[in-house]
Amino acid sequence: MFFEDADFLKLRELALTYFAPPGTAAALRARAATITLAGRNLATWTGYSGVDPEAGSYGTASQGHPRMIEDFATLPLPHSWTLRVNLAY
Repeated sequence: MFFEDADFLKLRELALTYFAPPGTAAALRARAATITLAGRNLATWTGYSGVDPEAGSYGTASQGHPRMIEDFATLPLPHSWTLRVNLAY
């Protein structure tokens, strides 16, 4: 069995919102407009040698032994981006 420190710092979510000027909203025939760009699972800082300290899956436990977490053949959490446009009428 191999054990290693899995301490980590993660940038889980970041969102930036732009409030469009009234003239831009009016050009879209709206009273107000906002544009939001959001990202998830953007960065992980760790000394862990596996793909991601949170990517482990629960394995099976032998009778009388605790369940163990393994990260063999697991995938890290994916990065994702969302762009949202809100128009108020």
